[in-house]
Amino acid sequence: MQAVVAKGKYEFGDLVRAIRNLRRNRKWLWYPQVVVGALVFTVGLVGLIVIPSIYRDLVPLLVLGLLWATMLWWEPYATASLQWSNSLVRGQQEFQLNDDGVVRTGENSRSEIKWAAFAFWREDSHQVYLFLGKGAVCFVPKRCFDGAESIELCRQLIAAHVPSRN
Repeated sequence: MQAVVAKGKYEFGDLVRAIRNLRRNRKWLWYPQVVVGALVFTVGLVGLIVIPSIYRDLVPLLVLGLLWATMLWWEPYATASLQWSNSLVRGQQEFQLNDDGVVRTGENSRSEIKWAAFAFWREDSHQVYLFLGKGAVCFVPKRCFDGAESIELCRQLIAAHVPSRN
């Protein structure tokens, strides 16, 4: 099959989307945090407004609960900020997808990953994600491809070697 090449630079939003997509694999953590966060916020707000004398001693606990529940929402931005400071992520990137695997060449690094290393792949409207397991992802922004036919060739090439999980 024909090799597909994508060239471009990562943007900060690309990293945030990739980290959020990586977190989609951990829904068991996301849903309880949303429920606890909404419950703590609602009970705390209503309690502080309606009956402040009863909740006065619980204010620190409610604040800590709210912070814990919102960590998951802010965590992708914090992680992306740390990754963005890494020189391997910044600068011009070139992705070459061929029958052997994916070759990523940056200004400061080069990596070659065989298709057998990828557990599954997924895509959204902005990027193509190749998961190396539950904790690692290689992603290619779609704007880096030459056009729609190049993206379609990429899909076909990946689908021939890696199982999909959308």
